[in-house]
Amino acid sequence: MEPLPGGWQLVEMEWLPGPEWRQLSDLLGAELDQALAAVRAALESAHGATGMVHGDVRPPNCLVRCDAGSGWHVRFVDFEWAGREGESTYPCFLNPDVPWPEGVGYKNLLQRAHDFQLLAASTASHGVGKPGVARSLSTAARERCATALHRAASGGLYRRGVGAGWRQSAAKFRYC
Repeated sequence: MEPLPGGWQLVEMEWLPGPEWRQLSDLLGAELDQALAAVRAALESAHGATGMVHGDVRPPNCLVRCDAGSGWHVRFVDFEWAGREGESTYPCFLNPDVPWPEGVGYKNLLQRAHDFQLLAASTASHGVGKPGVARSLSTAARERCATALHRAASGGLYRRGVGAGWRQSAAKFRYC
């Protein structure tokens, strides 16, 4: 990341083409176990090297590729609200279908332990393949906003900023 004028951040991305790169949520059995060990090691390395916390380390946000000669390669995606441990906080929209660890909540501080706990909870036999777990947080937030908008179509809702949430003058819906 590189800071730009106006408070923007330049993020350089890598193209990860399928079918060689797959979501961790697409794997099963021994293949999942092997890839999961590589994901844990990569996460520990990333935490140590950067001091950053991802905040949403679930199988859909872990892309993996296996090479016969070099083993598993791991890339993390969906850094919508990643940040420095002890400084950055969780957003107001947390998908209620995700098995969030204790201590995760709106304005609570991001912690490395949460990344590992969420990965473990969402890859347990009850997590992978469970409806809703694979949805991204932004998808869940958009769905909730759309539902709120539909219910209050005549209530004077308006949008404030990209991804900012919905607000109604009667305070039935609040901007987060």
